[in-house]
Amino acid sequence: MSKEKLEKAAAIVTIIGFPVIFISMAFGFYQLQSASEQLTAIQKVANSQNNIALNAEFFGDPTNIGIVNDIYNNWPILTEDGGKYNDAQLDKYLGDFDTISDAYDEGFLSQADLCDSFSYYITATMANKEVGKYMATEEKQDASFYGGIPELNADVMNSTDTDCH
Repeated sequence: MSKEKLEKAAAIVTIIGFPVIFISMAFGFYQLQSASEQLTAIQKVANSQNNIALNAEFFGDPTNIGIVNDIYNNWPILTEDGGKYNDAQLDKYLGDFDTISDAYDEGFLSQADLCDSFSYYITATMANKEVGKYMATEEKQDASFYGGIPELNADVMNSTDTDCH
């Protein structure tokens, strides 16, 4: 092949090749955008499923519902204070907030879901004097007890979500 023919072929390849490369890059960028949108959608689905599971755990426990009712009505909770529940039952109730806190901290529960599903119960529990006294007593024995609910309360109080508080 002559030099002229090679130069012509190179020019044609360049003229045709540049738009092909440009279109390929644009398509690749579009695919990347699409993948990013898919990941966002998958994250939303996972957060929703986690919210459903946490709601089932928290609200599926009759003891938790009873404690929520007692807090709501400002009735005694613990048997030693005239309530219906023992220390282990209140521990389990408060421990469920640790699970919720862990899920939230790890990004498995969105702020919107935290606010919609749990913010009322977090703030009501933290405002309850009997629960506060119990938590303070337990924390004297082990400072790491019930770290989840105070963290969640701070998250709720600092949230800009209108469904929190």
